[in-house]
Amino acid sequence: MSAAKKTRTSVTAQPDAAFPPARKGDVTFSELNRDEIEAMLLRNNVGRLAFSLHDRVDIQPIHYVYERGWLYGRTSEGDKLMALSHNQWVAF
Repeated sequence: MSAAKKTRTSVTAQPDAAFPPARKGDVTFSELNRDEIEAMLLRNNVGRLAFSLHDRVDIQPIHYVYERGWLYGRTSEGDKLMALSHNQWVAF
């Protein structure tokens, strides 16, 4: 596997009264390589599932297990499953 090109972009967090920043100052975004992605997936057990329903995008937490390249999700009945029955395009 070839090394992934890392791209770094700095932005200054703008304070918002409704959603204050977790940290003050600059935030750095970078592209993760496969090893970094797998380490993050193994280290955590809650992710976010983004999906659309009726021209609206929603982001909901979902419990998961990552094993040998596969994500296994666990959720209860509700908006996520209803949305997936109508539109199978999601982002994790």
